[in-house]
Order: sequence, then structure tokens, then C-alpha cells
Amino acid sequence: MLDQIAEVKKISEEVNHTTTRVIANFPIGKGIRQGDVYVKRVASIPPDYCIHTMNLQIAKGNTKGSRHILEEQPGLRIYIKSEPGPLDGPAFTSVTEIHLTHPEHPCFKIPAGSYVSYYQIDWSREELAAVKD
Repeated sequence: MLDQIAEVKKISEEVNHTTTRVIANFPIGKGIRQGDVYVKRVASIPPDYCIHTMNLQIAKGNTKGSRHILEEQPGLRIYIKSEPGPLDGPAFTSVTEIHLTHPEHPCFKIPAGSYVSYYQIDWSREELAAVKD
């Protein structure tokens, strides 16, 4: 068993996490996943996302796993839901291509537009909660 764990760890360290996935065709209603964060394209930012923020990190926390970060660029606007649930991440919009980075997952380049982010459910807890990456 310890040999298998060591092998998995070795393989994971060799994976190239600097890969960037370019999403050219991203229809409204479709989504992408970067680790425990999901990003869905929407027609417009929902009205309950009304608090503007400049926090470029769209996942909660300060661990390496929580560093899902939007690259700063002109025209990028980030919004927080007025009363977010445990799975509600920020929404964001941009008039130029958006870059979503992470040190352990492939990065994404997605088209200009409006997006809402969500967190993966932690099914091991008794109450509804997001996974801690």
C-alpha cells in the first residue's frame, strides 16, 4: 500500500500544471471545472451579485489549493453575492479574454463575457459546505 501511495505522489509531482486550456467556444449555460471550483457562463451577472470587489482569488482560503486566481486586466469586474450560500463563489465579467490560473491545475483562457463560480460540495460533512482544497 505504501508503494502505491508513493507511486501516486511521484506521478502527481510529474504532471505539468502549467498547461493552459483555451476555451474558444463557451456557450451560455456551459461550465468548466478547475479543481473544486466550477465556472459557468451566464448571459448577464445575476442581480443578487451586487457587491463589487477587487479580490482576484475566486476560492476561499489561503492554502495553495485555494489559489484559483483571475489575472488582473482592464475591464475585469468581480462581484460577490449579497447573501452567498456555502457553495456560491464570485461572479465576474470582462470585455476581454479572461485568464483563470492555479498552481496545481491547468489554467484557462475563456472568452470575454459574464460568469458565475461555484464550489464543490463536501459530502463528508453533515451540513452543506464547500470542499477545502
